[in-house]
Amino acid sequence: MFHKWKKYLGESIEVIPIELSGRGRRYREPLYDSFDNMVDDVYSIVTEDIDETPYAFFGYSMGSWIAYDLSYKLIEAGYKEPEHIFFSARRPPYVKKKDIIYHTLSEDKMREEIIKLGGISRELIENKQFMNMFMPIIRSDFKNVNEYEYKNRGFKLLGNVTVFYGIYDDMTFEDVQKWRDSTNGNLDFYAYEGGHFFILDNLDSILDTIGRKLVNNF
Repeated sequence: MFHKWKKYLGESIEVIPIELSGRGRRYREPLYDSFDNMVDDVYSIVTEDIDETPYAFFGYSMGSWIAYDLSYKLIEAGYKEPEHIFFSARRPPYVKKKDIIYHTLSEDKMREEIIKLGGISRELIENKQFMNMFMPIIRSDFKNVNEYEYKNRGFKLLGNVTVFYGIYDDMTFEDVQKWRDSTNGNLDFYAYEGGHFFILDNLDSILDTIGRKLVNNF
């Protein structure tokens, strides 16, 4: 979905989508067995492109936690940190909350929970071929998020942070505000009508904000 962002953000901003193992062109590769394994893989991809050019991360849902941990991994390895991070549709990883253990649910219960989250039509979810293909990926992602262990590095990020969230998503306003504890840089919040997949109905606005922030940043 991120490839189409290129035409919206213009030539001055290079969009580099990250494809995770087990999906898309990497569908033959194994799924991750832990969140750390996922971050390590993304790290091996992004370090091929990081140089002196300013860069930013955009993370959506699970991707927000990937971007957060990845930023620290890069700093600890001696790379320059991102100038800006866009966290979306996810509370900070250091905010404890009792989540549903999705990956242990039965097939029928999992389908119902996915429908509640939105973003995928009921017709697709009830399509056996589609679900046979994507259910292992969904379960793996939920497992890695559920088993995620936050590590306190003892210092905050320095780059600017923008947080996008849906007002009907499954997290409180107080949860979202805790992103303030993530950085010593500038931070702002953008609330949208919608649930977890608010991006589907607000993409133009989100891309406009990203474009403005990056042009001002860089």
